[in-house]
Order: sequence, then C-alpha cells, then structure tokens
Amino acid sequence: MSVISCRKCEAEMVVSQPDKIHTELDRKILNWKDYVKSTSKCKKCGNTNIFYWSKSKD
Repeated sequence: MSVISCRKCEAEMVVSQPDKIHTELDRKILNWKDYVKSTSKCKKCGNTNIFYWSKSKD
C-alpha cells in the first residue's frame, strides 16, 4: 500500500499496488515500456485521480 494525495483537494488516499511486480508509484510514467495505469476517486472531494505503477529500477 502507498499514500498519494488528491490533485484537487490534497487529501491523502491509500492505494494498493496492482501486483507484486509494479511497486513504484508516481503521477508520471516512470518506465514507458512497462507500467500500469490506475485511478482512484477521492473520498473527500470526488475527484478521479490518475497515477501509474512501474517496476522497480533495481
């Protein structure tokens, strides 16, 4: 699990990674070849937030 803030109201949202491979969370695509796009609706303001999970750079 990771914490990301809403782009609109900055409330914290707890999000879960999609699988064991994609563990890095960011608002930008970290690895263009392999990423998972996710969305989460803010419970405070209702804004839909888009973020990406990428493989670790190890």
